[in-house]
Amino acid sequence: MLNILKFRLFFVFFLIAGGFVAIMLGFSPGVSIMMWFLALVLGIGYLLFGTVNGALFMLNRGQVVEAEKILGQVYKPEWLLKSHKAYYYFTKGLLSLHKVNNKDGSEALYLKEGEEYLLKSLQIGLSRKQERAMAYLNLAAVALQHNDKAKTQEYYENLKANETGDLRLQKSVEELAAAIKRM
Repeated sequence: MLNILKFRLFFVFFLIAGGFVAIMLGFSPGVSIMMWFLALVLGIGYLLFGTVNGALFMLNRGQVVEAEKILGQVYKPEWLLKSHKAYYYFTKGLLSLHKVNNKDGSEALYLKEGEEYLLKSLQIGLSRKQERAMAYLNLAAVALQHNDKAKTQEYYENLKANETGDLRLQKSVEELAAAIKRM
């Protein structure tokens, strides 16, 4: 996958340099100003939106390593817009929970980290019902792993309130309900 940050930086540099070249070639100052304005928009866009969408896309395709690399290109998560900040922590939480399966001995750390990130994403506010349902499903799975029936039940109720028509999600909800009954 193309390194999004390098491409953006190259394009910003190209626009800034193009503005200076336009001045040297005697073009109207408006051409240079427009190129510099576009460079500024790209820079501010990176700071406000980050690379969250690219990371979510890669995670949805099952390319976890690429998703983690792309998400790591976010400069300052606290500078992201509210919606992108929520999805940043949502993606970060899913990536942490994915690491639980690595069996490298730090699975409790990844569970705790994943739970914190998912709770933070819900607190900030995920905009779509499906993502909220996925977050609650994963939180319920973490609580189930810790044998905390009260939290599992709470997350399950929140999950049911955000349930969508996604068939994969419905199957997971059914499996979770069966696991809660066995608790």
